[in-house]
Amino acid sequence: MDSNRNSLKNMPELVMEKILSDLDFFDLISLRKVCQSIRFFIDNFRKMNPKLQSIRITVEPKSIKSTYRFLDNSERLIIYQTLPNRSSLLKWDQKKRILANSNYMDIFLKDFEIFWKNQKLKMEKFQLDLAGNPLKIIYGIRKILAANYENNSNFELGKFEIETSNPCQIPKILSKINPKTLEIWNKNDEKEYWDLEEISKLNQWKNAKKLTINGFYVDPEIRISENFEKIDLIFEAISWEQVLEFKK
Repeated sequence: MDSNRNSLKNMPELVMEKILSDLDFFDLISLRKVCQSIRFFIDNFRKMNPKLQSIRITVEPKSIKSTYRFLDNSERLIIYQTLPNRSSLLKWDQKKRILANSNYMDIFLKDFEIFWKNQKLKMEKFQLDLAGNPLKIIYGIRKILAANYENNSNFELGKFEIETSNPCQIPKILSKINPKTLEIWNKNDEKEYWDLEEISKLNQWKNAKKLTINGFYVDPEIRISENFEKIDLIFEAISWEQVLEFKK
Protein backbone atom coordinates (compact mmCIF):
# COMPACT_ATOMS: atom_id res chain seq x y z
CA MET A 1 0.00 0.00 0.00
CA ASP A 2 2.79 2.43 0.90
CA SER A 3 4.62 1.82 -2.38
CA ASN A 4 1.42 2.46 -4.32
CA ARG A 5 0.89 5.71 -2.48
CA ASN A 6 4.44 6.82 -3.12
CA SER A 7 4.29 5.98 -6.82
CA LEU A 8 0.99 7.82 -7.18
CA LYS A 9 2.07 11.01 -5.47
CA ASN A 10 5.40 11.05 -7.34
CA MET A 11 3.81 10.88 -10.78
CA PRO A 12 4.29 13.84 -13.15
CA GLU A 13 1.56 16.46 -13.00
CA LEU A 14 0.23 15.71 -16.51
CA VAL A 15 -0.10 12.02 -15.65
CA MET A 16 -1.91 12.87 -12.42
CA GLU A 17 -4.31 15.14 -14.31
CA LYS A 18 -5.07 12.34 -16.77
CA ILE A 19 -5.78 9.89 -13.94
CA LEU A 20 -8.01 12.37 -12.12
CA SER A 21 -9.89 13.20 -15.33
CA ASP A 22 -11.00 9.57 -15.60
CA LEU A 23 -12.43 9.51 -12.06
CA ASP A 24 -15.84 10.74 -11.00
CA PHE A 25 -16.10 13.43 -8.36
CA PHE A 26 -16.99 11.03 -5.57
CA ASP A 27 -13.88 8.96 -6.30
CA LEU A 28 -11.79 12.12 -6.04
CA ILE A 29 -13.24 12.81 -2.60
CA SER A 30 -12.20 9.32 -1.49
CA LEU A 31 -8.76 9.56 -3.10
CA ARG A 32 -7.89 12.84 -1.40
CA LYS A 33 -7.88 11.03 1.95
CA VAL A 34 -4.88 8.90 0.91
CA CYS A 35 -2.13 11.38 1.79
CA GLN A 36 -1.45 15.10 2.12
CA SER A 37 0.33 15.61 -1.23
CA ILE A 38 -2.46 13.94 -3.21
CA ARG A 39 -5.03 15.89 -1.20
CA PHE A 40 -3.27 19.16 -2.09
CA PHE A 41 -3.18 18.26 -5.80
CA ILE A 42 -6.86 17.28 -5.89
CA ASP A 43 -7.95 20.39 -3.99
CA ASN A 44 -6.25 22.50 -6.67
CA PHE A 45 -7.31 20.35 -9.62
CA ARG A 46 -8.84 22.84 -12.05
CA LYS A 47 -11.29 20.46 -13.76
CA MET A 48 -13.27 19.43 -10.70
CA ASN A 49 -17.03 19.81 -11.09
CA PRO A 50 -19.41 17.55 -9.14
CA LYS A 51 -22.41 18.38 -11.41
CA LEU A 52 -24.80 18.22 -8.50
CA GLN A 53 -28.57 18.37 -8.67
CA SER A 54 -29.06 18.62 -4.90
CA ILE A 55 -27.45 18.21 -1.48
CA ARG A 56 -29.18 16.99 1.66
CA ILE A 57 -27.42 17.23 5.02
CA THR A 58 -28.86 15.62 8.15
CA VAL A 59 -27.12 16.57 11.39
CA GLU A 60 -27.76 14.31 14.38
CA PRO A 61 -26.19 14.39 17.87
CA LYS A 62 -23.26 12.08 17.02
CA SER A 63 -23.39 11.72 13.25
CA ILE A 64 -23.86 13.56 9.97
CA LYS A 65 -25.39 12.19 6.78
CA SER A 66 -24.71 13.83 3.42
CA THR A 67 -26.70 12.77 0.38
CA TYR A 68 -25.46 14.04 -2.98
CA ARG A 69 -27.74 13.72 -6.01
CA PHE A 70 -26.04 14.22 -9.37
CA LEU A 71 -27.44 15.42 -12.68
CA ASP A 72 -27.77 11.84 -13.91
CA ASN A 73 -30.10 11.21 -10.89
CA SER A 74 -27.60 8.92 -9.18
CA GLU A 75 -27.18 9.37 -5.43
CA ARG A 76 -24.23 8.92 -3.08
CA LEU A 77 -24.53 8.84 0.70
CA ILE A 78 -21.69 9.54 3.13
CA ILE A 79 -22.15 8.96 6.86
CA TYR A 80 -19.77 10.54 9.37
CA GLN A 81 -19.83 9.24 12.94
CA THR A 82 -17.87 9.90 16.11
CA LEU A 83 -16.05 7.02 17.81
CA PRO A 84 -14.30 6.73 21.18
CA ASN A 85 -10.63 7.69 21.51
CA ARG A 86 -10.90 10.69 19.16
CA SER A 87 -11.63 8.58 16.09
CA SER A 88 -14.15 8.92 13.28
CA LEU A 89 -16.06 6.38 11.21
CA LEU A 90 -16.90 7.03 7.56
CA LYS A 91 -19.39 4.92 5.59
CA TRP A 92 -20.05 5.11 1.85
CA ASP A 93 -20.93 2.66 -0.93
CA GLN A 94 -21.00 -0.28 1.53
CA LYS A 95 -17.48 0.65 2.59
CA LYS A 96 -16.18 1.72 5.98
CA ARG A 97 -13.10 3.55 7.12
CA ILE A 98 -11.90 4.52 10.59
CA LEU A 99 -9.77 7.64 10.88
CA ALA A 100 -7.75 7.91 14.08
CA ASN A 101 -7.09 11.24 15.78
CA SER A 102 -9.83 12.97 13.84
CA ASN A 103 -13.08 14.83 14.33
CA TYR A 104 -15.97 13.63 12.17
CA MET A 105 -17.33 17.18 11.92
CA ASP A 106 -14.05 18.50 10.49
CA ILE A 107 -13.99 15.69 7.92
CA PHE A 108 -17.58 16.40 6.88
CA LEU A 109 -16.97 20.14 6.56
CA LYS A 110 -13.93 19.64 4.33
CA ASP A 111 -15.81 17.23 2.05
CA PHE A 112 -18.81 19.58 1.90
CA GLU A 113 -16.53 22.51 1.08
CA ILE A 114 -15.05 20.67 -1.90
CA PHE A 115 -18.49 19.76 -3.25
CA TRP A 116 -19.93 23.24 -2.75
CA LYS A 117 -17.05 25.40 -3.98
CA ASN A 118 -16.63 23.32 -7.16
CA GLN A 119 -20.30 23.32 -8.11
CA LYS A 120 -20.66 25.47 -11.21
CA LEU A 121 -23.32 28.14 -11.60
CA LYS A 122 -26.47 26.27 -10.50
CA MET A 123 -27.99 23.74 -8.08
CA GLU A 124 -31.64 22.77 -7.83
CA LYS A 125 -31.95 22.15 -4.08
CA PHE A 126 -30.06 22.41 -0.79
CA GLN A 127 -31.68 20.70 2.22
CA LEU A 128 -30.49 21.06 5.80
CA ASP A 129 -31.96 19.03 8.69
CA LEU A 130 -30.63 20.13 12.09
CA ALA A 131 -31.14 18.29 15.38
CA GLY A 132 -30.38 20.31 18.50
CA ASN A 133 -28.01 23.25 18.20
CA PRO A 134 -24.82 22.03 16.47
CA LEU A 135 -23.00 25.38 16.44
CA LYS A 136 -19.75 24.06 14.99
CA ILE A 137 -21.57 22.60 11.98
CA ILE A 138 -23.78 25.66 11.50
CA TYR A 139 -20.89 28.11 11.56
CA GLY A 140 -18.73 25.77 9.49
CA ILE A 141 -21.37 25.53 6.77
CA ARG A 142 -21.97 29.27 7.00
CA LYS A 143 -18.28 29.99 6.41
CA ILE A 144 -18.19 27.73 3.34
CA LEU A 145 -21.37 29.24 1.89
CA ALA A 146 -20.10 32.76 2.56
CA ALA A 147 -16.87 32.19 0.63
CA ASN A 148 -18.78 30.91 -2.39
CA TYR A 149 -21.40 33.67 -2.08
CA GLU A 150 -18.67 36.32 -2.30
CA ASN A 151 -16.57 34.64 -5.01
CA ASN A 152 -19.30 33.24 -7.27
CA SER A 153 -22.03 35.85 -7.65
CA ASN A 154 -23.53 33.97 -10.63
CA PHE A 155 -24.29 30.85 -8.59
CA GLU A 156 -28.03 30.04 -8.65
CA LEU A 157 -29.89 27.98 -6.05
CA GLY A 158 -33.40 26.83 -6.86
CA LYS A 159 -34.66 25.85 -3.40
CA PHE A 160 -33.38 26.03 0.17
CA GLU A 161 -35.21 23.77 2.61
CA ILE A 162 -34.33 23.85 6.31
CA GLU A 163 -35.80 21.71 9.09
CA THR A 164 -34.98 22.81 12.63
CA SER A 165 -36.43 23.37 16.09
CA ASN A 166 -34.58 26.67 16.53
CA PRO A 167 -35.53 29.58 14.24
CA CYS A 168 -32.38 31.49 15.28
CA GLN A 169 -30.35 29.05 13.15
CA ILE A 170 -32.11 30.00 9.91
CA PRO A 171 -30.63 33.46 9.16
CA LYS A 172 -27.10 32.21 9.83
CA ILE A 173 -27.41 29.97 6.76
CA LEU A 174 -29.98 31.82 4.65
CA SER A 175 -27.94 35.04 4.65
CA LYS A 176 -25.14 33.28 2.71
CA ILE A 177 -27.21 31.84 -0.14
CA ASN A 178 -29.81 33.25 -2.52
CA PRO A 179 -32.60 30.70 -3.18
CA LYS A 180 -35.60 31.30 -5.39
CA THR A 181 -37.77 29.09 -3.16
CA LEU A 182 -37.60 28.99 0.64
CA GLU A 183 -39.13 26.24 2.79
CA ILE A 184 -38.92 26.28 6.60
CA TRP A 185 -39.99 23.25 8.64
CA ASN A 186 -40.37 22.93 12.41
CA LYS A 187 -39.00 19.65 13.79
CA ASN A 188 -41.09 19.93 16.97
CA ASP A 189 -44.28 17.88 17.07
CA GLU A 190 -46.50 20.67 18.41
CA LYS A 191 -47.17 23.89 16.56
CA GLU A 192 -45.70 27.00 18.18
CA TYR A 193 -45.20 30.66 17.36
CA TRP A 194 -41.95 31.63 15.64
CA ASP A 195 -40.72 35.20 15.31
CA LEU A 196 -39.36 35.57 11.78
CA GLU A 197 -38.74 39.32 11.94
CA GLU A 198 -34.95 38.99 11.62
CA ILE A 199 -35.30 36.58 8.70
CA SER A 200 -37.83 38.79 6.90
CA LYS A 201 -35.30 41.65 6.86
CA LEU A 202 -32.81 39.65 4.78
CA ASN A 203 -32.43 40.36 1.07
CA GLN A 204 -32.72 36.61 0.52
CA TRP A 205 -36.25 36.72 1.97
CA LYS A 206 -37.15 39.74 -0.15
CA ASN A 207 -35.74 38.22 -3.35
CA ALA A 208 -37.37 34.78 -3.01
CA LYS A 209 -40.23 33.88 -5.37
CA LYS A 210 -41.91 31.20 -3.27
CA LEU A 211 -42.23 30.73 0.50
CA THR A 212 -43.54 27.77 2.48
CA ILE A 213 -43.56 27.32 6.25
CA ASN A 214 -44.80 24.23 8.06
CA GLY A 215 -45.28 23.30 11.71
CA PHE A 216 -45.39 26.75 13.32
CA TYR A 217 -47.42 29.95 13.44
CA VAL A 218 -46.21 33.34 12.24
CA ASP A 219 -47.31 36.88 13.01
CA PRO A 220 -49.95 38.15 10.53
CA GLU A 221 -47.94 41.38 10.43
CA ILE A 222 -44.95 39.57 8.91
CA ARG A 223 -43.27 41.32 5.98
CA ILE A 224 -44.51 39.90 2.70
CA SER A 225 -42.17 40.66 -0.18
CA GLU A 226 -43.61 41.98 -3.42
CA ASN A 227 -41.47 39.40 -5.21
CA PHE A 228 -43.37 36.47 -3.71
CA GLU A 229 -45.38 34.68 -6.38
CA LYS A 230 -46.66 32.01 -3.99
CA ILE A 231 -46.77 31.85 -0.18
CA ASP A 232 -47.94 29.15 2.23
CA LEU A 233 -48.15 30.41 5.83
CA ILE A 234 -49.87 29.33 9.05
CA PHE A 235 -51.55 31.82 11.40
CA GLU A 236 -53.01 31.04 14.79
CA ALA A 237 -55.47 33.89 14.28
CA ILE A 238 -55.92 36.55 11.62
CA SER A 239 -58.36 39.40 11.09
CA TRP A 240 -60.41 39.92 7.95
CA GLU A 241 -58.55 43.18 7.31
CA GLN A 242 -55.26 41.27 7.36
CA VAL A 243 -56.66 38.70 4.95
CA LEU A 244 -57.56 41.49 2.53
CA GLU A 245 -54.08 42.95 2.91
CA PHE A 246 -52.49 39.62 1.99
CA LYS A 247 -54.70 39.30 -1.06
CA LYS A 248 -53.25 42.52 -2.42
